Order: sequence, then structure tokens, then C-alpha cells
Amino acid sequence: MDEILKIIVIESGFSAVIIGLVVGLMQKRFEKMEKKREEKEQRQEALQRIILESLNGAMDLSISTATAISRIPSAHCNGDMHAALEAAQKTKETQRRALTAAGISHLMHDD
Repeated sequence: MDEILKIIVIESGFSAVIIGLVVGLMQKRFEKMEKKREEKEQRQEALQRIILESLNGAMDLSISTATAISRIPSAHCNGDMHAALEAAQKTKETQRRALTAAGISHLMHDD
């Protein structure tokens, strides 16, 4: 009877060690996957920031150009220029509100 009890104790201890090793390996794998996911998310956020800054730069240049041209008396701006300027300003304000609502207003720069 003592031998059977010793065998059971040894086998359960062996099983516990194996399970512990498997759980440890799974945890390391999970941590590695989580780290890769976080790095990928950071790269995506950086890319989104670059794209947003590029779009804002182009939008600012468009608005500045349209404003400057509309002030030149001899330029004879038609309604299209004024409509485009209003649309650009409206788009920029819509973008600003959407980013603020999303809690990422720090990506927008002040005019």
C-alpha cells in the first residue's frame, strides 16, 4: 500500500511540474504576442499621426493660398474659390470636432 501511495505522490508531483512548465511557456508566448501587438499599435498610431499632420499641412496651405488670392484685387476670384475656401474650413472644423470627441485632440495643431 505504501508503494502505491508513493507512486501516486510521485506521479502527481511530476504532473504538477509538467503543467507548471506548460503554463510558464504559454505565459511567455502570450507576453511576446502582447508585446508585438503593442509595438504594431504604436507604429500604426505614428503612421496615422504623420498622415494627419500631412493632411493638415496641405489643408492649411490650401486655406492660406485661397485667402491670399482672394485678397488680390486683380485676381477676380469667382464663387468657386470662395466655396472651396468655405468647404476646406468646414472640413477642418469637422475634423477637429471628431478628433476632440475621440479624445485625441492633441493631434491637432492650433491655427
